[in-house]
Parts: sequence; C-alpha cells; structure tokens
Amino acid sequence: MALTIRRDLVPLLLFLAWLTGAGYVLSQGYTPPASGGSGAPTDAEYVVGASNGSLSAERVGTDTETHDWDFGTSGQALIKSIAGPRPSDSRWFYCHPKTGTVSCVGVSHYQEGTWTNGTPDSVDGLYIDGATAASTGNVMLVGTGDLTAYGASDWYYEVKIRLEQTTNQRIALGYASCASSTAATASADPTCHLAWLRADTSASDTTWQSVTNDNSGGGTVSDTGVTIDTNAVVFRIKRTGSNVYFYSGSSSTPVTTHTTNLPGAGAMWVYNVVRTLADEAKSVRISYFYGEVQ
Repeated sequence: MALTIRRDLVPLLLFLAWLTGAGYVLSQGYTPPASGGSGAPTDAEYVVGASNGSLSAERVGTDTETHDWDFGTSGQALIKSIAGPRPSDSRWFYCHPKTGTVSCVGVSHYQEGTWTNGTPDSVDGLYIDGATAASTGNVMLVGTGDLTAYGASDWYYEVKIRLEQTTNQRIALGYASCASSTAATASADPTCHLAWLRADTSASDTTWQSVTNDNSGGGTVSDTGVTIDTNAVVFRIKRTGSNVYFYSGSSSTPVTTHTTNLPGAGAMWVYNVVRTLADEAKSVRISYFYGEVQ
C-alpha cells in the first residue's frame, strides 16, 4: 500500500528526524566544542588578518621587516618575503683572509696596521689578526676602496669579528664617508656620512651601539643590547629606503632600526677600524666581511 505524505508536512517531518538523531548523539555523551560568540572553538588557535573580540586564541598575522602577510585573496593567507637590498643592478663584494692581508672579490681592499694570518680553529675559522703598537692614537684598519655614490642607495654589510680586548679602544664596523681612519675615529660620533656598529670605551659603551650620521654631527645612536666581550660575533647592517636595520647573529629581527640621520649620497668605504685610547696594544680577529650595494 502506498504511503501518502502531505506536502505541507514534509519540513516538519524532516525537522523531527533531525531532532531525534541529534538527541541520540547527545545521549551518547557527545559534547560540542566550546565556542565564543562567533561559534569558533575557544580552545583552538586561528591565524587571522586582524584581531577579533569574539575569538579568544587568535594569532594575528603580523608584518615584519623581512616578511609580509597577504590576506588579499579570500580563503587564503600568504607569507611573502620582502626583497632586501639585492636589486638586479646590485654590486657585491666579499673579503676574506689571505697571507697577512685580505683578498677581496668585487672591490679593492685597504688596510693599515699589522695584519697576520691566525691558525684556523672551530670558533673563528680562517681569520686574520690585526694588531697595533702600544701607544695612544694608533689605528688599525681593514676595509674597502671607494664605493662611489652608494651612500643613499639600498645596501647590505656583514662582518664576523672577535675582539681580543674590551677596554681603552674605539671600534667601528660598517660604511662611512670619512676621508681617513683618523677622521673616522676622531670621536665616538664623527661628522661624516656613516652607518656602523660602535664599541667605544670613551663613550662608556658596555654594549655595541648602532650609529647613523648624515654628516651634520650629532648622529642617531641606539643600544643594540649585544654585550661587548671577546666572543666571536656576526653583525649585519641593511639599508632599505628610509630605514637602516642592524642585526646580530643569524636572527631576522633587527636589534635596532634607524630612520633619522641616515647617510646621504656620496662616496662610502667599508671601515673595520680600531683606535687605541691608551698606551696599550690592541688586536682583533676578522673572519670575513661581505657587502652589496645598488
């Protein structure tokens, strides 16, 4: 015998069937997930484009200096790497130890003071050891020739160094337009275009300081938080547009960022320079230095 169901009762019957099934599931001990006002479970983490008051454990996608979150396409979140100072027309150089001096590819090198090859080890690898005589005002320097007109362009610099003393000395590592090592180390904040890391006893530095100057005097100085000691350290400096970022080690997060008193256009040189501030011999180990300029 055929069963005839009135059409107007179909929605009601379907609802009753759903309700019976749901009741059975609930009777078996099923507990629905806790949820906030949005219906999302409160014990789950979500990556979202912006904070939302109805979520209690969301993780907001946050742009950094090296990566951006892209929420432009519905249903997806992309992480995009931000191009660093490596434009298609970039010029690069790399300098490494070579029998009492350094050998540079991509740029000429320049040095002052006494430099000798050290015995490679597991800490410093292959390195050169720079030394000064034990008298005030002596300078040792290893750097590059003229990188003309690159001061205001995008650029990058990296150096691995280990100090062998931490007192009575002025040390600077980075780019500068100073005409000589004497001018570059005349004070803790010389008047020239520069962006470098500084360790200066006369300025009471106990941690490395990041410094930028636009040749006007009174540059921007920031504390990197990196202790000045005799451990090997890698420093990186990067200029991108109107920002100069300073890094320590392999971290992608800058220890400091400078937006004021940035070096302007003009000739720049790499300075890895030490000046004695007392009648004491000083020495440093440099494993390599590397850079890119637009």
